[in-house]
Amino acid sequence: GPLFFDMSNNEPLTGGYVRTANGMIVKLNDGKNDTQDSKVKQPAGTWNEILLAKSPVNDDQFLAISIDDVKCDPTTYEVVNPELSNSIMDNSPFIVISQDKWGTHNGVSSFANNELQMGEFTFQLDLKRNESQSSVEDYTVIIFKLGKGRSVLDLSTATSRWTNSDYFVGDSGEVGKLSTQLKSYIDAAKTTDQSSVFYDFYSKMIDKEWTGMIALNCSLDYSALPIDLQMLLGGIDGQLMAHHFGITVNHIEKNEATSPIDNSSLFGLVHYNKALDTKSIAAKPESNHFQVLKLNALFKNSALAHFDSRIAMTIPKLFEEKTKLTLNSSSDTYNIIEIDGVYQKPVDPKKKVGKVVFDTELKFVFDFDKTTSQFRALDKLVAIDAALSPVRKDEKGDGSSTIISHFSLSGGVGFVSSIGGDPNNNGAATDAFSFGITEDYSKGNKGLGVTDYNLEMTTEIKTDNTASLNPDIPTKYDEIRMFLQVEENSDQSRTGSFFDTFPLKFVDFAFNTNGGLSASSLNGRQMLMDKFGGTKYSGLLKDVSPNFGLRFKINVGSLGALVSDKSILEAEVLLGWTTAGNDNTANQVGMIFLPPKGISSDGSFKIQGVFNAYYGDILLDRYPQTDGSSKLLFVITLQDVDFLILSIPLIPSTWERALTFFGDPTKPKGNNLNWFVGNPSHDPSPDTGNGTVDVAFIAKPFMGLMSGLDLKTDPTSINVIGPAINSLFSVPISTMVIINNIASGKTGGVVNYNPDAGLLFWLEIDFSPVSLKLLFDDPSLYGGVIKVGPPKKKEQKPDGDEGGEGGEGGGGEAPMAMADDGGDGGEGGEGGDDGKKSLSDTWGGLELVFVYRKINDNLGEYAGQFTLPKAISTFNLGEVEITLPSFGMEYFTNGDFKVTVGWPFSSTASFAPGAQ
Repeated sequence: GPLFFDMSNNEPLTGGYVRTANGMIVKLNDGKNDTQDSKVKQPAGTWNEILLAKSPVNDDQFLAISIDDVKCDPTTYEVVNPELSNSIMDNSPFIVISQDKWGTHNGVSSFANNELQMGEFTFQLDLKRNESQSSVEDYTVIIFKLGKGRSVLDLSTATSRWTNSDYFVGDSGEVGKLSTQLKSYIDAAKTTDQSSVFYDFYSKMIDKEWTGMIALNCSLDYSALPIDLQMLLGGIDGQLMAHHFGITVNHIEKNEATSPIDNSSLFGLVHYNKALDTKSIAAKPESNHFQVLKLNALFKNSALAHFDSRIAMTIPKLFEEKTKLTLNSSSDTYNIIEIDGVYQKPVDPKKKVGKVVFDTELKFVFDFDKTTSQFRALDKLVAIDAALSPVRKDEKGDGSSTIISHFSLSGGVGFVSSIGGDPNNNGAATDAFSFGITEDYSKGNKGLGVTDYNLEMTTEIKTDNTASLNPDIPTKYDEIRMFLQVEENSDQSRTGSFFDTFPLKFVDFAFNTNGGLSASSLNGRQMLMDKFGGTKYSGLLKDVSPNFGLRFKINVGSLGALVSDKSILEAEVLLGWTTAGNDNTANQVGMIFLPPKGISSDGSFKIQGVFNAYYGDILLDRYPQTDGSSKLLFVITLQDVDFLILSIPLIPSTWERALTFFGDPTKPKGNNLNWFVGNPSHDPSPDTGNGTVDVAFIAKPFMGLMSGLDLKTDPTSINVIGPAINSLFSVPISTMVIINNIASGKTGGVVNYNPDAGLLFWLEIDFSPVSLKLLFDDPSLYGGVIKVGPPKKKEQKPDGDEGGEGGEGGGGEAPMAMADDGGDGGEGGEGGDDGKKSLSDTWGGLELVFVYRKINDNLGEYAGQFTLPKAISTFNLGEVEITLPSFGMEYFTNGDFKVTVGWPFSSTASFAPGAQ
């Protein structure tokens, strides 16, 4: 090969860099052989490396052609391929290289440094090809034009001017074939439009003065591309190549200083353009399909001058249901979203590479299948943002890698306004899903917010610069997030819907596309629904395991302030739907109640930690307003509720009683949940079970449970429990009446509506003549009364020896009777003089009252009152009748106390203070 000499002494130059007359920079061998083998030489002044360019991104990366092991028996010279170095030194050389003629040095190709990064792209000058690659459209061609006077286009057909073509291209047939292809390649880019991505290339190809190197159809190193480009490769048909990559070389004046490359003037174009592949979409019409439609990256003067790209995603289904993209679809036949990619320059000036972003704020409206007559729970999904973004890169040991990326939709999802209803009942549609949406996405009609509706793409990057996309592009349901879209006091729920009228907190989206969300797997209870008007189990809610659902929380409150765990109880409700699977199958709606801690899914719980309670089915119901409007209030009802003491049920089995949870009918979208145990019938005057109308709250044994209603009591009286319970008998038994009274503000009197009021539970058990009354009014009043009724007046029998019912003569026996010489017989009976006295004869009038009253957060009161039986408290001393007083005591938690003594005894009057 050629040698460079020091002209001052005619000695070969020992290393360093020189620039050839046509502008090529060459590193010289220094004559110091890299081996002790005398037959391997690096003669001084010979070519060690041709430096072609320096990366504008990576200062340590150079494009270079290095030494070959050139054998000249018996010596092997380590120099740049002489065929190339001699050709470069030719006068105005035009070197066209299509054959991989690079040799090796120590087993490494002399063109091992054949890559250079410019922007996000790493260009790879790889001349390897197989037999099937017979066109410049299929493989890379490198051209060195190092002389002026004729353009590349002219020289492409002047094959006689091709330097050493038989070595770098092949025989005359190969040269002629390549010549035709080169001209066609350049002519295909012909343009006078300066905005065209081909304008810079074509201008250089027809410029007689341009000199430099250019690689046509240049490879890109897939493994070196950033992940934001790698994620696109699977959507490209074939291999992504650079249309061209080039280096401009300028001539130098004589004696100009020589030095290694500091900057390079690079240019290039990555170009891809492909029409939408509707054939592949039609072949799998129910599958997601991804395609890159175009990708252009134009570089001038080593910098990105233009970038544009476009991708297309076909989405036939959402939530496993057929949809129709009615707004901004690029196809009338298929649901196709097209997004243009933009290049974002780095914010940090120290960073030289930006990133490609695919994101659009165009609005896309998906209508769920309206062509079928079958029920569909979903109405619309309006996407206000669609984006493609990389997630991660998993590298493998063999150099290949897997790229995970997501095509994401964000916006709002809306549901149909009814899961069913009876149009003959004031149009009482059941708006369980609550959230509607309109195409214009206006305030109040935006549905539930949805983000991260991700379609996951898996792209395999192979070591041979090819890539493949897994055709299965699944929806990542575990990444979807739904949320309330609150703006200007609107949460987007429809008026009169479940969410509007029942105190709910939306939690999130739930799914199980395989077996469904079953009640058993969630430790919950399947909910049912009454037909409007009270007919049980209308079938609107199915006994199904939904595939998709909305999770809501319910602040149940407390099971009583006396419970050891005073945390607020939160239940959950899952409202969901099954997938249809085909056009002839309807979505089925299911609802699952997940009870809070303290209320088991098997139907049991305890009030105040003491009283056992049980319930049966759980219903979603609606109560109409009686004000003449068509408003409905959603409630959740625990059917067939009962309370037990010593395993004795307190509610007769023939009576229908239920524990109903409901919200504030005067304040839609409220947070307060109220309880009421009553008759759940939609009839405002429900039967007690015996055919008569009963206005009492709960019949014998009397008890009641509610929250959200404040009980009015005398704050100064100890004897408050009995009168309070007696007053509660005026509270209506009908749940519907109570709700409507609250709505109309008619709860004044015994109780006042207060949504912040705690649990109110009371109980009266009458084992005549003994009665027990207990009252738990959280958090302010707790107490009870134990009382023995007064003795009954005796009716003298004619013979004086017959007992009443249950007893005869002087020996009658009855429950709760006391022994005496001549007491009563059984209940209501009385015997002769030797009969036994009844319990009331001896203890009638005994009354024990015990009370705790919370006065304020820092002060409480414990109080008690004791009244002796009349038989004991009253006795005669001669002609004087003496009555012992009743005693009362109040103790305050600040240490104060009060003792009260008073007369006379009365079984009905309040305790009258006497002496203190």
